[in-house]
Amino acid sequence: MPLGEARSGNGHALPGARFFRTLKTMEVSFTPEQEAQLAKIAASAGTEPERLVKEAALRLLQEDARFRAAIREGVAQADRGEFIEEEEMNETLRRMWDEGQASGKAKQVDLTGLRQEARLRLANMNHTRRNPL
Repeated sequence: MPLGEARSGNGHALPGARFFRTLKTMEVSFTPEQEAQLAKIAASAGTEPERLVKEAALRLLQEDARFRAAIREGVAQADRGEFIEEEEMNETLRRMWDEGQASGKAKQVDLTGLRQEARLRLANMNHTRRNPL
């Protein structure tokens, strides 16, 4: 169902062009620095920046849908009286804290190594997606 006429950058109506409820294409603007960062990430992942942005947007939409569903479920549970009292929650958190403390001293995390491993996994995932068996 049309919503209105499409217009050019200078505001003139584009002949025969109309907006529809279903979005066919979208233009997103990035700063030059952001574009460079996207290009670098895409290159290390073995994909194009446009595909990287599209996949990120789709993941955002999926995560948003999961989050909203979890909120709806939580509200429904609360409406049914399925929740714990504050003191029970505090006791659970205290127990978890104590267990964490008893497990020993925290270890240093090698973020550089984690990033390299993540990039390698992503590159392998993209390679597998492009070259299925």
